[in-house]
Amino acid sequence: MVEVLIAMLLTIIAAISLSSMMPLSWQAAGKADLLGRATGLLQNELEWRQYQAMRGVDPTTLEYPVDGQTIGIGNTNFTVKTITSPVAGNPNTWTVNVRVTWPGNNYGVASSMRVTRQMGFNNLDNS
Repeated sequence: MVEVLIAMLLTIIAAISLSSMMPLSWQAAGKADLLGRATGLLQNELEWRQYQAMRGVDPTTLEYPVDGQTIGIGNTNFTVKTITSPVAGNPNTWTVNVRVTWPGNNYGVASSMRVTRQMGFNNLDNS
């Protein structure tokens, strides 16, 4: 009987200690979810700008997506800021900088890409 009581006591202590970690795991899962959604938006914006440049469109003239626009995904609004600047000495190359932020994280995620016009790629659009 004593052994059963000791085993039950140890089981209860283990269950209480594990349940105290649940809020931390929920918080970590929430941060990971936000980071994943923001990274998807970031990658989408970089690839869209690259695609437009490859087609022969000057990415500095693109109006969509509007810089600083808010995009709602699920229950969170993300802000996408894009800066596209020409590379000195090369009229067919641009640097695209993108930052995606969300409420509670003013830094967010950021990345950049160098994009180059490739007019041969434009011919693939007409097939």
